[in-house]
Amino acid sequence: MTTFPSYIQLLGRPDSYAAKWLLLLVSGFCMALMFPSSISVENEYATGTVWTDSDLYAPFSFPLYKDEQQYAREQASAAAHVYRVFEVETDVARSSTDSLVRFFEALRVIIDKRTADSAVINRYVRSLPVSFTESEWKTLWHLRAGDKRGSRLSLTALERDVTEVMDRLYAQGIIETRSSSFAQLPGDTAVAVRRKTIERIMPLSSFIDQTSLGRLAEETFGMLYKADSDTVSVAAKILLSFVVPNIRFQQEQTEQEVRFAVESVPRTYGAVKEGDRIIRKNERITEDVKRKLDSLRKSKIERGADTNRAATF
Repeated sequence: MTTFPSYIQLLGRPDSYAAKWLLLLVSGFCMALMFPSSISVENEYATGTVWTDSDLYAPFSFPLYKDEQQYAREQASAAAHVYRVFEVETDVARSSTDSLVRFFEALRVIIDKRTADSAVINRYVRSLPVSFTESEWKTLWHLRAGDKRGSRLSLTALERDVTEVMDRLYAQGIIETRSSSFAQLPGDTAVAVRRKTIERIMPLSSFIDQTSLGRLAEETFGMLYKADSDTVSVAAKILLSFVVPNIRFQQEQTEQEVRFAVESVPRTYGAVKEGDRIIRKNERITEDVKRKLDSLRKSKIERGADTNRAATF
């Protein structure tokens, strides 16, 4: 049987593998002792309680994460402050004007041939984009007669007035706001209006709302034609039949802006450096300390670090 002195002699030999393995294990053990011990932060710890473990130092640098509720509030606030995106459709005004010109041409043909074959006239009438009552047709016939007399109230003057009012409306901008998401918005709400590559932030009140078009048309033509309510009614009906929004809401672009704003909210608000003391033994846990402990636990999970002391050692 090998005696203890024999083991000592064996370890003392220059070519002893046992001595080499022993030296390796002792060296590794000593190096492990030089590293800071792993403190578990898996237990629940409430603000105001006392930290009973030994002093805790940051084993590595890690970011300070925001509280989940605070982070959610900041994301919601970022989304709420995104401007709704609208785009100016430059072709709408020209298309509406062209349609209006063709309408008046067809209207003249119908009125001038009112004594011709009624079937043909009815076919023309049905093709019109505007439906008139019998009283309104009489007003149009009187206006057409005014063309021949050179009267101030004539079909030609009506076409000119409707075209001019339409041009002014499009120049100011008719914004598409019938969506329920705009129903409760105040007039001073700002929106992002894009024309090709140019974007301007403008108040909603600087544009004409679809819901106010009818009232605005009645008021405008009322000032032009004074007490002639029949002509006012016909002019407003024709205008509203051809005017459409030229500033349209861009749902997809708005959603992209919202996603970008939400994703841009920082998840962290600072950092703890490696070796910084997080809390002393018997120190009371404050809100700030708790955020550091929560952040350390989250960082260890993200790094895949085992929080078991023995396994980490």
